Amino acid sequence: MVQDISKAAVVGADGTLGAFIVQRLKARGVTFRCNNMTGNELLRLDEDDTVINAAGPRARPGLNWADYFREHIGTSRAIARAMKPGSHLIHLSSTAVFGARGLHLNNDSVESPLLFPMPAYACAKYAAELTVRALCEDKGIRVTVLRLSMVYGPGVDSALESMRKMAARGIRLVLKPGSFRQHLLHVELLIRGLMQTCSRGALGLRPFILADPFSITNDEINNIIARLYPKAFPLSVPLTCFGKLAKRWKNLAESKLTMPIASFAVLAIDNEFAWEPAFQAMDMNPSEFRRDCTLDTYLL
Repeated sequence: MVQDISKAAVVGADGTLGAFIVQRLKARGVTFRCNNMTGNELLRLDEDDTVINAAGPRARPGLNWADYFREHIGTSRAIARAMKPGSHLIHLSSTAVFGARGLHLNNDSVESPLLFPMPAYACAKYAAELTVRALCEDKGIRVTVLRLSMVYGPGVDSALESMRKMAARGIRLVLKPGSFRQHLLHVELLIRGLMQTCSRGALGLRPFILADPFSITNDEINNIIARLYPKAFPLSVPLTCFGKLAKRWKNLAESKLTMPIASFAVLAIDNEFAWEPAFQAMDMNPSEFRRDCTLDTYLL
């Protein structure tokens, strides 16, 4: 069933990504927070044919297992319960469910959320997927699960944006090991993917990975930032040590950054994803999202 994306409801409109999606798609924004994991809070979605679930906090220090599970599982449960039979739920999950394994991963790869640098976040994301699948099947709701890589681009908070802000203030983080791959997701690709998924209907039972049709190494990122800010002091720290770095460098005025320092640990995964199935299912042309059209344009 073809749906008008502007008539979709986006739950999580108070979040950074949710707000961006609402604005770009001109969809109806829904602000909703779950007080507990039961998902019994009042939420009205019974008149919406398509719902995009962009709710829940992203990976960041200071949140515990209960926080992540309450927000991600509780909200997902409430959304599925509030939707009408026959409607379509587009559930935004994360490639964090695969953990940090240094592998080439595809839609059928085994999930390993405990191997993610912030396992509470990854486990909550995976549990939320299972929750919506079970509830939607029971209610006759069509569901598409999109596992997003780390989103970046104009208007979106990201590790790349925080690196640029830090470098502009005189401290240039040098990501190590230099050979580690970063397989990211440009925000314009995300928006196009949502538009295509909405117009084409549910994509099938299995989750789809949505990521750029290319990856980039830490060395490449380091070189770009160095060219942009040659006078910034280089601070070389292994990605796995960013938690300790945050405690030692509390005076870096994190309030002016887009991400807490410790959140950079999510870059220490070195995974590469099979992006082709999503492009095929959504009928998208990868040449429109080449590196020179997306990441290079954004950074340079």
